[in-house]
Amino acid sequence: MTSPLHGENPGFKSLWAHSFQCLEPLKPKARLTGQSKMGQSDELLKDKNVRRWNENLARGSKITASVRLRRLALFCIRTNMTPSKLVRIGKKNASKVEDIMHDHVVWLESQNYAPSYIQGIIKSVRSWLSYNYIELRRTIKVARSDIAVTLQDEKVPTKDELEKILNTANVRTRASVVLVAFSGLRPQVLGNYDGTDGLKISDLPELVIDGNNISFTRYPAIIRVRPNLSKTKNKYFTFLPRQGCEYVAGYLRKRLADGEPLSGDSPVIAIEKGYDTKRITKQTTSKIVTTKTITAEIRSVLKPIINARPYVLRSYFDTQLLLAESNGKIAHAYRQFFMGHKGDIEAVYTTNKGRLPDELIEDMRRAFLQSEKFLCTNTNESISDKKTMLLEMWKDQAKLYGIDPMKIKIERQRIQQNQKTILESTDSTNDEIDAIKAAIQDIMRKNTDQTHLQTENRSYESKLVDNEDELVSCVQNGWEVIKELNNGKVLLRRTVSKDWLRASNHSN
Repeated sequence: MTSPLHGENPGFKSLWAHSFQCLEPLKPKARLTGQSKMGQSDELLKDKNVRRWNENLARGSKITASVRLRRLALFCIRTNMTPSKLVRIGKKNASKVEDIMHDHVVWLESQNYAPSYIQGIIKSVRSWLSYNYIELRRTIKVARSDIAVTLQDEKVPTKDELEKILNTANVRTRASVVLVAFSGLRPQVLGNYDGTDGLKISDLPELVIDGNNISFTRYPAIIRVRPNLSKTKNKYFTFLPRQGCEYVAGYLRKRLADGEPLSGDSPVIAIEKGYDTKRITKQTTSKIVTTKTITAEIRSVLKPIINARPYVLRSYFDTQLLLAESNGKIAHAYRQFFMGHKGDIEAVYTTNKGRLPDELIEDMRRAFLQSEKFLCTNTNESISDKKTMLLEMWKDQAKLYGIDPMKIKIERQRIQQNQKTILESTDSTNDEIDAIKAAIQDIMRKNTDQTHLQTENRSYESKLVDNEDELVSCVQNGWEVIKELNNGKVLLRRTVSKDWLRASNHSN
């Protein structure tokens, strides 16, 4: 056998054979355990140069630093190397290191390791060598490295499956699930790698704690993601629908009932009494749950229903909003922003130092509300959702009469500020609907003596409706609101062709 590292030199044959013998314990039946991997990582940190490299990586991402350290340790074990020995060889002849890496890729592929895992090993070794001023020129290719082989058969849960998952979960896990599935948050936003930071109650500005009462002032509720929790290191926001708000509020009420004092600095997902509290020491008093614990809990409730990673819940959010986008409920740029991806709105949000115009934020909230039926598992629309749809319908009607609904809203807000009154969300919607109705009726009274011009071949068909659902459906199908009667019914009309009327009468 010819050694790529030492060529044909017979003196190195025994050494080359020994290098391959060290691979034997890593066959599928005897791979390293998690404990032995961590032990080897700790051993590497005794090297001051390795420690500095790891600390440097950790300033960018603690997760990246930890993963690359473990992978460098595995590479060294399998190739019978040490990090310092690898550097010495690389400084003398970089091509020899490239040969070692190439042969290791061949072995990993023969052991059926995932291409993405193999690519990760190579990246870790390159990072270590680059830190030591060793730049490799050869491109070491990994077959199908751009394909997530292990995820090809992963299935995004349906609404029914997600509902079963929510019914299986306890209150804390249920809150974690809805924050990922309904708001698109990454698990590490809820609690980071080492439990030093995570989503806090203050990041939900519309969540109000008044004594033992917990409520949201608006639905969907806004969730602000701080830069240090964002994967892209840019802050953004998303929304949580009413169903998700109820689960989060229920979890927080349980914590209050258990005697935990809650404030703006309290984590939304917190450690519980028992085994979780073992992490709290004199040096660490954080009550934030680590990413590892959060994902483990989510995985435990996913497993009986669907065999998938916790991250599949974020895929659910993305998929359902894609359906909403295809139905014209939400703009692509909004969906991109809510996912925490870089894009047009993210660029404006960052440039303006985390500020967007109120009109744009409210439009994003409205679009999210219209998309809720694609996200939420409860099929019955809430009263608030119906009222919001009704409000949108009346706004459209107002525009037909030349009325600007935004001017009405601004005038109402001015009056409320002068009177120092604050309305609940539902009351505010009802009040806005009444104001628009009054404006329409005022216009109609002024035009009482005027007749509407009709084209030669057109006439009107009238109808009465007595419930909100039918009213919204009719308006969406082209009916025009004429008047709301005293008995609560609404008079509608739509234009029809006289030829159609004659044909209809003839058929009768």
